[in-house]
Amino acid sequence: MLSVVGELLLESLGENANSLLAWELAEPELLHRLTARVDSLSWIEDDLTRLQAGDGLRGEQRAFPAEREWELVLLRLSKDRERGRRMLAWAAAHLSDDGELHFAGENQRGIKGFGKTLRALFEEVENVSRGHCRLWRCRRPLAVSTPPTEPEAAYEVEGIGTIYTQPGVFSWKRLDRGTEALLHWLPNDYTDLRVLDLGCGAGVLALTMAKHGAGEVVAVDSSALAVESARRTLADYPNATVLASDVGDDLADSFDIVISNLPVHEGTQPTHRLGERFIEASHRLLSDDGELWVVYQERLPFEETLQRYFSEIDWLDAPRGYTVARAVKG
Repeated sequence: MLSVVGELLLESLGENANSLLAWELAEPELLHRLTARVDSLSWIEDDLTRLQAGDGLRGEQRAFPAEREWELVLLRLSKDRERGRRMLAWAAAHLSDDGELHFAGENQRGIKGFGKTLRALFEEVENVSRGHCRLWRCRRPLAVSTPPTEPEAAYEVEGIGTIYTQPGVFSWKRLDRGTEALLHWLPNDYTDLRVLDLGCGAGVLALTMAKHGAGEVVAVDSSALAVESARRTLADYPNATVLASDVGDDLADSFDIVISNLPVHEGTQPTHRLGERFIEASHRLLSDDGELWVVYQERLPFEETLQRYFSEIDWLDAPRGYTVARAVKG
């Protein structure tokens, strides 16, 4: 069954579409129906897990699509507003003269507020609403430049280095309080140790490990935006590798230390199940007597999960609202 957003996008297609770009639609049923309606469909997702949930469909993990001209772009509202603006500008800059952008999302996530942005990018903009959702149909793109598509220097972490990132990556504007709390407790020497940064984001924690002598640092994230950012952040460290991975499911080697800022959301939905998977994966990937260092929002129910998997846990002082822990695999 299609969501209301999926219905709006499918109905907007009309009968004349030959090829289209489906960008972060994240709805397998919609993608199957689109495939049956057009001659050529290119499906792009930032998040690896969305591709894996594609029900047999073939897509590509990319932060931005390939540099070419498109006839029709179907785009779903991003959870990050600035990321959404860049996606819209990219689409306008890569549409053919008679191309169209169809952009849809839920009202509660702010889709109505994009009218001004869209009218600065297109000569013709119209919209239709249904069931607390809205679709913008945009034609005749104006001459606009392509927005930045590569990670840029965003902020400095004292004693560690420059963090390169981009909209759509967790805490892309500044160091978040949780990571800052974990950094306060992390050791300063990782000589010859194998370290895993699980859910690395822009690579702040991985950079700390690499800078402080780790023999090997592996950083993983399911987001192409995060992987690109972390690779740029860690570009000067040959002892660091950044991989696209769903919670390290495809990793087999063991590590001496796993570090993680446990996630609060999976996509746009708040959840604690993803954080539990991080803890379970950490236990599997740690060597005997290996250490897990984590930070998470204290309202999340991870204490029981940590106690289930780890024999020794130190609960460390942290700012109000956060929990920092060191857990040892027995």
